[in-house]
Amino acid sequence: MVLAGRAPVYPEPLRHAGIPGRVVVAVVVDTLGRAEPSSVAIVASSNQGFDPPARDYVLHALFRPARVHGRAVRVLVRLPIDFAIVAAR
Repeated sequence: MVLAGRAPVYPEPLRHAGIPGRVVVAVVVDTLGRAEPSSVAIVASSNQGFDPPARDYVLHALFRPARVHGRAVRVLVRLPIDFAIVAAR
């Protein structure tokens, strides 16, 4: 579970073109709730333009560490990141 982190940056060319997308990122979350940079992998992506901001989002997010018998442990997670254009009101 993501506890904190800034929203992923929507790539301007894709926003301007009205293209939504989804990136699925696999990452190892350490015992402190941080993504291990060397473990970040793009598993699926609707458009490669979304990959860098999705990767950046994961690297700067804070996660709730997994626990086994009350102890924090490293865990591999798959995180879907959606990019959607929201109409202004």
